[in-house]
Amino acid sequence: MKAIYALTVAACMALSTAVFAYEQSGVEVGNLQAIAGPGAGVSYITGTATNIKGQPLSHVFVHFNLYDANNALVGNAIANANNLAPDDTWKFKAGVTVPYNHFVLVKVQTY
Repeated sequence: MKAIYALTVAACMALSTAVFAYEQSGVEVGNLQAIAGPGAGVSYITGTATNIKGQPLSHVFVHFNLYDANNALVGNAIANANNLAPDDTWKFKAGVTVPYNHFVLVKVQTY
């Protein structure tokens, strides 16, 4: 199981560093990658989220869907921050505890 999990994380590390702007939320997300965690069964999705709204954001949530090699949904991951000032960039890390093949950024919410 460890080998399969490590292979899954390694496969996800090859993701694009494209920047995704979520106009409605006022957040730009980029530098997405999957990294191995400190032990077996734990990995992270990391990236950056920049407040481009021009006003403070009290709460920011970045949501991911996790898929297996057959594109079946196997889980979700979320990262959140509070009090993101205008033009600030947050380096996020969403914890993952299920094996997966790839992830998709599905939503950015702000309040």
